[in-house]
Amino acid sequence: MKNWLSASVVLILIGIVFISYLDSDKTETSKEIIGSTVNTADIKLSDRAVRNFELPNLRGEPKTLYNYLGKPVVLVFWATWCGPCNEEMPRLQNYYDTKKDVQIVTVNATDTEASIETVTKYATKKGWDLPILLDETGDIRKRFGGFTIPTTIFLSANGEIVHEVYGPIDEQYIDNIISEL
Repeated sequence: MKNWLSASVVLILIGIVFISYLDSDKTETSKEIIGSTVNTADIKLSDRAVRNFELPNLRGEPKTLYNYLGKPVVLVFWATWCGPCNEEMPRLQNYYDTKKDVQIVTVNATDTEASIETVTKYATKKGWDLPILLDETGDIRKRFGGFTIPTTIFLSANGEIVHEVYGPIDEQYIDNIISEL
């Protein structure tokens, strides 16, 4: 009897999570997706268009996702404590340094870090100067489905999601996806 009751509770909780997911930000229409901070004629209005967001960079300066559009964008969610992220980040930095036709933008899962200072010191120690934005609440990471770290979202130059990867990638993988745009 206890096993049946436990199984029922688990199924109910799974159902609640599933319904919550269906009602999440991912169901917003394209009209809700496009913000007023950019010329909307430049943004493709489709179900795969992204909502703009604003996060501070390591210097505390506010940056929006739309600041980076105009070129394909590789949006990567990562954390300092993540082993695969630490293998991936130097490759992203190299790509950022050598490929000027693509924007590499990283979003740190700051809500999972000890502090902003931890992230800043870590990036400085590693010598990374690619864009690192700080998601202090985790809201942006969750909006993009970045529950797995690292998560990479490939965006076209006009803001359409074209590919998603859960796990680390390398420069060749980026080239393969970008060449299809």
